[in-house]
Amino acid sequence: MLFHRVSGRPDQILSPAETLAQIEESVRLTSRNMGNLVHLEAPQKLFRHKPVAPDQRATDAAELDRRFDAIVLGYANMIRPREEKDNRDSRNIGARGRETALLAATRCEIVALGIGIQEALEPNPDVVDPSLFALLSTINRRASIFGVRGRETEAWLHAVGLTNARALGCPSLFVYPRNIMSIRSPATVVPSLRVATAGRLTRQDDNRRLEAVVRIGQRFQTSYVFQNDFFSTLQAADPQEVIYNDATGEVSPEQVKRRGVELGFNLPFNDYWMFRSTEKWRGFATGNEAFFGDRFHGGVVFMQVGKPAIIVQADARVRELTSFYDLPTATVDELLNNDPQDIMRERLSEAALRQMRETYAKRYRVFYDVVREAGLEFFNDIPPDEIDRMVD
Repeated sequence: MLFHRVSGRPDQILSPAETLAQIEESVRLTSRNMGNLVHLEAPQKLFRHKPVAPDQRATDAAELDRRFDAIVLGYANMIRPREEKDNRDSRNIGARGRETALLAATRCEIVALGIGIQEALEPNPDVVDPSLFALLSTINRRASIFGVRGRETEAWLHAVGLTNARALGCPSLFVYPRNIMSIRSPATVVPSLRVATAGRLTRQDDNRRLEAVVRIGQRFQTSYVFQNDFFSTLQAADPQEVIYNDATGEVSPEQVKRRGVELGFNLPFNDYWMFRSTEKWRGFATGNEAFFGDRFHGGVVFMQVGKPAIIVQADARVRELTSFYDLPTATVDELLNNDPQDIMRERLSEAALRQMRETYAKRYRVFYDVVREAGLEFFNDIPPDEIDRMVD
């Protein structure tokens, strides 16, 4: 089984990185957005397969057909509105064209998972780049599973004629189903609660999203976890300065706080972290009590280890996913106008989390049945009936 866009080889050892220059070099093997590691690893963790490490640059369909039974495509918010700058980005358009040609030529079974829209779109194929629509059309025609993130993405694809798309959710939420179903409310919601948050420490037209995350940091003992905003936040740092502890994932706070002053915020977070591996990230999550932040996959890491998460709803992507699973969520407006502790008590109440477990069990059953009908095997085959019993 060939996994598309997998982050590095399974046996790859990343060299220790302590400076901005070293970290930028290392992420060429993975992703500048550490959250991508969470959803890109999911198919490999979900499906039983031989532990092969093929050359990801291979583009010959006949060779792929000889070596593999299936190609699993892992995507995220790939459906974006067509813009003038897209027409100038010949590299991305060319890559999509090569990918489309490969999928059309191969005889391998194709499975696509996690496809989502970036924002609400008119029901017209012309709103996206033609190369993207051609790729989606090929997936619609060839894939045995055309899995999309949620109802909004499914509705748009059906409206433009790609009717094989099916809302299955994000595959990263199906890797550890028993842990998801073990999530319970914190014993108490107090200022000493150890909470992790995430967002974008960047200069934006609207600083309200950052202000909302800052309010979370002011009300709890809060750690901030970087994703791709690590690079924009520390762009002014000396690229040879030691700013990162590779063994622990800690980021030196001096440069971060200096950036906060530039943005007009006195950043209240206890410490700062960034993880180049999901295993280390999940280990960090076990030492905290909850996630409350503005990055979806930052929250998924916590849910994967059985910790509750409230994901701040600031765009269409998060709205689609949180509503699909009934995940605890809050809007930026709610955070700016209410006490984050009160929001946590409400959104992580036992009643709210039971609703999440009920919805998750339904989504898991559908995903499980679709995968089995396609002839794929789960690495850990956990029957839906077992998940249903964990609702209470």
